[in-house]
Amino acid sequence: MRKFVYRSEIDCPVETLFDWHMRNRAFERLTPPWLEVAVKGSGNKLEEGFEVQLTVRKFGVPMELAFKITEFATNQIFVDEQTKGPFMFWKHQHIFEKHGDSSCAMHDDIRFGLPLHVASEPLMQGFMDSDFQRMFRYRHDILKGDLAAYMRNSDKPRKKVLITGSHGMLGSALVNYLSTQGHQVSRLVRSNEDVKGTSEIVWDASRVDPPDTLVKRLNVERFDAVIHLAGANIAEKAWTHDRKALIKNSRVESTKRLAKLLAYLNEPPQVVLSASGANFYESDLAAESTEGSPAGRGFLSEVCKAWESALQPARDAQIRCVNLRMGVILSPDGGALQKMLTPFSLGLGGQIGSGSQSMSWVSLDDAVQAIEHCMLTEKIDGPVNVTSPNYVTNKQFTQAMEQVIGMPENFKVPSALVNVMFGQMGKECLLEGVKAVPEKLIASGYIFRHQKIEDC
Repeated sequence: MRKFVYRSEIDCPVETLFDWHMRNRAFERLTPPWLEVAVKGSGNKLEEGFEVQLTVRKFGVPMELAFKITEFATNQIFVDEQTKGPFMFWKHQHIFEKHGDSSCAMHDDIRFGLPLHVASEPLMQGFMDSDFQRMFRYRHDILKGDLAAYMRNSDKPRKKVLITGSHGMLGSALVNYLSTQGHQVSRLVRSNEDVKGTSEIVWDASRVDPPDTLVKRLNVERFDAVIHLAGANIAEKAWTHDRKALIKNSRVESTKRLAKLLAYLNEPPQVVLSASGANFYESDLAAESTEGSPAGRGFLSEVCKAWESALQPARDAQIRCVNLRMGVILSPDGGALQKMLTPFSLGLGGQIGSGSQSMSWVSLDDAVQAIEHCMLTEKIDGPVNVTSPNYVTNKQFTQAMEQVIGMPENFKVPSALVNVMFGQMGKECLLEGVKAVPEKLIASGYIFRHQKIEDC
């Protein structure tokens, strides 16, 4: 039998920590982004006898697992044991330790057996310990950050939230985060194929239906907040004329129709938070760009301006509107960082052009937490830079990635090559940059989880 233990102090009452684990999507929120895990099915409530089935992919190979809760005591412990999977046996004790009225500890105790010959166990144990350390360090960091945010907002009522674009990297993480923060989350999806439960509402934003028809067909009354993240991927394909039209229209037209729909409601939401981008600003300026800085002149700047203007019907209806000017979102499981890690790990990553172009970035955890902060902070209105306070140059980012991968500095990618390979997309996305600073977030008391790019 093998044993692994991980323990952390958490600054919240033990009841709050336990309740967090009982909420919908807690398992998904705690799953590290580098693991390919899909939840296939589960019972309705975490209690003794509850069972969850998972599909885990390792090196592209799917593996079926199932775990059952065999012991459960409120605010004290729950235990899961493997009923199907690769281990000879598995027992994971989730222990909640009370330390007074406002602090506690999370104690994970795992006992397991490996399905290998006894001579192989010492070697495999070393690999397992390394994987477990990384996994539970991530889980406990999430717990500390999420519970700290929850305690700061504990005096604010939980919201009924509707999210578009909920199946992308940011949207999926936001659903998991808001659900475990106690909010009631529903998804506005494009087709019946996207429906995975009872909390989805189907709406094809490309259809031009009158608002009164939509109101009758869709049950979108009485939401406290609507978060609009939908839009075609900017860097997925080359910027042909048709692709640029799709990038713009998927944002502007859907936002315009959604804003008109919400303005038509008898009980509209208190706030609409709509995605935009830090590309709104003029690129390569010596000065920093705050929310009051002027717009730029490139394609992405034009898209962002039109995107934000499309919310006007909701503003005219006296709905609080927030434009989320997102920086480059960094997470190992998607977006820019995922695309960059692979070439760096192969020794093919490097500085792009001069390396002096600025990069306004934000960690995925800060992105979802900042969106909640804007949702709950009534004085926040209009554009908000959702970026780290510490933008970096491309050269600094390259050096940080090389440290993460543990490799020496490699070759540089010439500007001419970027222009030839990617054209206007390469110029605006790779060779130009902005120094967006989160003036409104800082002024409103937002506390960042990741201020340095090395911390992501």
